[in-house]
Amino acid sequence: MFARIAGVGSYLPGSPVSNADLVARGVDTNDDWVICCTGIKTRHFAQAGVTSSDLAFEACRRALASAGKAASDIDLIIVATSTPDAIFPSTACLLQAKLGDRGAMAKTIATVERHGNSSAASIPLALGAAVLDGRVQRGHKLLLEGIGGGFTWDAVLLQF
Repeated sequence: MFARIAGVGSYLPGSPVSNADLVARGVDTNDDWVICCTGIKTRHFAQAGVTSSDLAFEACRRALASAGKAASDIDLIIVATSTPDAIFPSTACLLQAKLGDRGAMAKTIATVERHGNSSAASIPLALGAAVLDGRVQRGHKLLLEGIGGGFTWDAVLLQF
């Protein structure tokens, strides 16, 4: 089974927050320590009330635009996250509704119980689970959505 990347998108909410900003807010740390231990210089915080599916929607919208596709072209929406909007309905179903798509299968796949909080590997692990479960067929267009290290939402449109 072969696949190609048809489009990509990402989204960062709000304004950047530097390590110095955290110190000014009273966090007991310093810029050198944070950079040395994590490599992080800035991060973005979503405003109150903004959910995972809201962030995913922006990244997906950009991935679809990058591929020149519409939400109605998607066969399967996979959201890989350990920070869902709610247990039910799934974040994938909420994302599907925000995209205005009624035809695709939508599935939130959590692999944290099997693999731990794998962050960067969450999308390939979720894709692997979907393939092994028989949800992916040749010709399907998959919208894969996940959070990277808690800092950015990314999406990729994959054509099998």
